[in-house]
Amino acid sequence: DKTGTLTSEQQTLEACLIEETPELSEDAIRLLLRRMCAASDHVLARSALEHPTLRSVPLPVGYGRSADPSRGLKPAARDMEDGEVPNVSERPDGEDTDLPEPEEVRTVPGLGIEARLGRRIVRLGSVRMMHECGARLGPALEPAVREAERTGRAVLCLAVDDRAAALLTFSESFRPQAVRTIEELKRQGCRVVLLTGDRALRGQAVARRLGVEVLAELRPEEKAEQIRSLRTRYGPVAMVGDGLNDAPALSAADVGFALGCGADLTREAGDVCLLGDELPMIPWSIGLARRTVRIIKQNLVWAVSYNTIGIGLALAGRLNPVLAALAMFGSSLAVVTNSQKAGRVLPSSGHSSSL
Repeated sequence: DKTGTLTSEQQTLEACLIEETPELSEDAIRLLLRRMCAASDHVLARSALEHPTLRSVPLPVGYGRSADPSRGLKPAARDMEDGEVPNVSERPDGEDTDLPEPEEVRTVPGLGIEARLGRRIVRLGSVRMMHECGARLGPALEPAVREAERTGRAVLCLAVDDRAAALLTFSESFRPQAVRTIEELKRQGCRVVLLTGDRALRGQAVARRLGVEVLAELRPEEKAEQIRSLRTRYGPVAMVGDGLNDAPALSAADVGFALGCGADLTREAGDVCLLGDELPMIPWSIGLARRTVRIIKQNLVWAVSYNTIGIGLALAGRLNPVLAALAMFGSSLAVVTNSQKAGRVLPSSGHSSSL
């Protein structure tokens, strides 16, 4: 997986474009954008909240993400009594705007989140989400989307009903160990394939940067299908992921690596859970597993050979019982000593407690 796995947890917001609608002013759209970002657990939404463009927009006390991902994301807002006036929030310029808080916020797997705003539907997600829900990109946003895709930038869109109202573009940065980890996996003989929900042009830009094969525009269930396809073509498959969208692929893989910085459901779906987010632990874990299997095979060969020879000598009457007992002790000692070699290869400094 790319986003949140190979990329860092903090991305750079480069541009925030807002297209006013007849019902919503620029300040109202900016407030709605901040509320929707606060209700999302996606790395791009979290990064947007840290930017001065949205950070200066106030939020109601207690507004945030639900702790239970299985129930969807939901703002922590109290229920309003019948006839009560909708919540009034301040604009950055000090004026007030009557804008109710988004309700019934839910996750759309692989695309984004959507919520109800009065009688309207608000969506925050990818360009693909905008296309699938029929949200039109206006004359100010359409060229920006094409330029972002051409230059390999990530895009986050806000739509109200069937019209896109805001566009955020990000310059994604990869974790410092990402390239080194990929190179190490290749040295181990692994074929590295990147699965992402990004559009094809963005995927091609990432492929050129990292030097790996990229399969783009994949939804969570499509990632799982690609895992099964790769297993048919190449054999056993290991999947590395951190988000809710990666859970189906982690379950479909022969071995699933879940980063400790990811969601609870992702860690449940993985076979190996890294307590931190140190990518070099992945090739180290694979190397440790291979070394362990090699030592097990050596011990089996030694044990079978020893017992075959010992039983033959005993049947021929050439093995004294005392010598047989000493030989058994020596054999067990040899197996245990050989097994200790598996623990001599330690991860690099600072990562020893990450597995």
